[in-house]
Amino acid sequence: MIKGLDENEILRYMGYPAGFAPDADLRKNIKEKSEILLKTAKPKYVYNIFDIETIKNGVVLVNSDIILLGNSIKGHLKDSKKCVIMAATLGIEADKLIRRTQISSVSDALIFDACATTYIEAFCDKVQNEIEEKYGACNFRFSPGYGDFPISLQKDILKILSAEKKIGLCVNSSDMLTPSKSVTAVIGLVDGCIQKTNKCELCPNKERCAFTRYEK
Repeated sequence: MIKGLDENEILRYMGYPAGFAPDADLRKNIKEKSEILLKTAKPKYVYNIFDIETIKNGVVLVNSDIILLGNSIKGHLKDSKKCVIMAATLGIEADKLIRRTQISSVSDALIFDACATTYIEAFCDKVQNEIEEKYGACNFRFSPGYGDFPISLQKDILKILSAEKKIGLCVNSSDMLTPSKSVTAVIGLVDGCIQKTNKCELCPNKERCAFTRYEK
């Protein structure tokens, strides 16, 4: 389980620039909110491994009726014969905590929100490490909505993983995940070693993302 959250990541999701030095009060507030969130959230995950075949308009998950559409996902999986489809969530408890706090303090709710984003990313990193230990080298997580990989595929991913039943993760009519602090992603399994890199560096949305670690 995640024991602590990275203060620099929380600050980044709060919109502060790299190298920003928070004062003692802000650091204390972030620490307090992090500890509350870590006690409140109920993180869960599910994943499965699929053989894949590349076709003209995307990538087929073998033995399923799902096609991962777009050139972006084709590029992501170009060196893979198998992929991991995963979903993870902090649970409805995190969403409720943020909503309750918005009533009394917008600034505190912002900190909770940034803590929750940091938490789900750290949790996904932990899940990916588990996958790598079990199945070998992986590339980075690629989620619906990146590049031309349609966000509308969220519902297919949740269905093929039975995510609603297993971890309580659903998708609404706007293709947004509920609970909101959740992630779906595709990870390519690759032969041999893979050079670890800043995932923001490889993301097709890096030029437009407000939270990117990418350095121009």
